[in-house]
Amino acid sequence: WSKRMTLRTTARLFDPLGFLAPYIIRGRMEYQSYWVHKLSWDESLPEEVLPKWLAWIKEFPKLSTITVPRCLRSKTDAKETKVELHAFADASELAFATAIYLVIHYENREPTSTLIAGKARVCPIKPVTVPRLELKAALLACQMVTHLNKALKLDKEDLHFWSDSQNVLCWINRDDSKQLDRYVANRVQLIENMSYSKNWRWTPTDQNPADIGSRGC
Repeated sequence: WSKRMTLRTTARLFDPLGFLAPYIIRGRMEYQSYWVHKLSWDESLPEEVLPKWLAWIKEFPKLSTITVPRCLRSKTDAKETKVELHAFADASELAFATAIYLVIHYENREPTSTLIAGKARVCPIKPVTVPRLELKAALLACQMVTHLNKALKLDKEDLHFWSDSQNVLCWINRDDSKQLDRYVANRVQLIENMSYSKNWRWTPTDQNPADIGSRGC
């Protein structure tokens, strides 16, 4: 195995809606580590990194067992009263991610919640603080929701966002984002353009599904 071969392998996984993001991100984390080790394109992977790569490859056959329901609505004839998107954002020191759910409320029955998309990205090699990575995750959630809503056409009022970072929520809910550091202010401005600050809420880490995407599984 070389760096070139690992890149070719991870690129073979076609997952446009991000259902496999928690698995694929592990392969991308490994690939990024080869840049840290300064490996050349066709140099064999050293013994200290090869076992983790082989363990990831070994799980490939399990992907064929994963199924995703295509119907997003209830199979009953219950009348729909409200349709919402709920986006979760999270980051670790290795990656940041979002998981987006379609929640449908009905008359006289419990609402249904369906995962409709996810996305995970590796963190930059250059160190970035965790609060800033959490902010990048929040921006990624907004971008994904905006993209999905081109098809769903929901009101902006029905787009809800969740983060387990108090820093991010504090930045988004500030009255004057111009007083923030430029890096933070620019991203907060983009988030405010795509969402209402009142629709951003806190969730515990152990109840945040995006945590799986930010750490891999």
